[in-house]
Amino acid sequence: MKEQISSRKDVTLTITEACNLNCTYCYEEHKSKNEMSFETAKRIIDYELSVDDGKNQVTIDFFGGEPFMNFELIKEICQYTWSKEWPKQYIFFATTNGTLIHEEIANWITENKDRFWLGLSIDGNEYMQNINRCNSFSQVDLGYFLREWPEQAVKMTISKETLPHLAEGCIFLHEKGFKVTCNLAYGLDWSDENSQKTLSHQLMKLIEYYVEHPTISPCSMLDRRIEGFVEKRPNFHKWCGAGTNMRVYSITGEYYPCQFFMPLSVGSEKASQSGKIDFENDDILRDHMCDDCILLPICPTCYGSNYARTGDISKKDKSECEMNKLIILANSYFRYRLLTKYTDEELGISIQDRKCLTDAIVAIQNFLGAE
Repeated sequence: MKEQISSRKDVTLTITEACNLNCTYCYEEHKSKNEMSFETAKRIIDYELSVDDGKNQVTIDFFGGEPFMNFELIKEICQYTWSKEWPKQYIFFATTNGTLIHEEIANWITENKDRFWLGLSIDGNEYMQNINRCNSFSQVDLGYFLREWPEQAVKMTISKETLPHLAEGCIFLHEKGFKVTCNLAYGLDWSDENSQKTLSHQLMKLIEYYVEHPTISPCSMLDRRIEGFVEKRPNFHKWCGAGTNMRVYSITGEYYPCQFFMPLSVGSEKASQSGKIDFENDDILRDHMCDDCILLPICPTCYGSNYARTGDISKKDKSECEMNKLIILANSYFRYRLLTKYTDEELGISIQDRKCLTDAIVAIQNFLGAE
């Protein structure tokens, strides 16, 4: 199935390859001190906000490294863009590690928060953040992000070292007031039995927390739409906008399908080959080894991570597949717990919704239990 046509596109400008941290799991293996020039950024902005491509809404994302290491260029690009009229609606966005968002930078962002949106990447509580991210917890003003963007979820990446603390990290951030998206770090080997047991244990702890706190939005790992695969839709659909609704530019202005395909991430040789990939071709996007798996419609894949690990955008690392099965199984148990504890009215669902969820729970339990 081709990706649903959207009037929105995401345009990413890699404005620096430098970062002030050295995260343990970082997939950017080719960092440097190189930066994008204003002339390159201006050319991209002029094109992307003017081209007749059927997209009338644009998110312009500043990317690094840590983007605020090139704060002066961010300001210059924004002031240039804001000074002109454009045929498309747009907003600026950046995800940051938060360590540089103080004083001048924080004040400037606050002054422009109606047209510049900010997301925070933080890896849980103090212990987890310091293990993964260079003892940087004390450098991040969590209160600032919560005050200015209370609806913006923080991004938490799980490493091998912090997996045993997944539940406490999510709960810590929830009780600070944040919504949480979380994922296992890409590119790591999750095939060992201990990691799989630990993930299951941590998800069970989180489920107990969410069942007792039904007004808190579950972290993304326990917010899979499991009823999706019993609906009448094809067994395959494209998972993201890579190569279609995403347009990512390196510091020199070359276009790539997503951040994972840039020289910064996979090196020059692999990056140069990514331009030959046809992201409109379902046969290239899908792994036919998964054709008989009923979980296919609800099992996400990262084409860039696949490309970096296996050289093929359709081929997952098999350890990732096993961890995804555990996550889907946990999602089915979580929905079961909710359905048995709360009424449809309390859950805000219809009778049909309950039936779809029940059918999905039974199908998932039967399928994974038979493996």
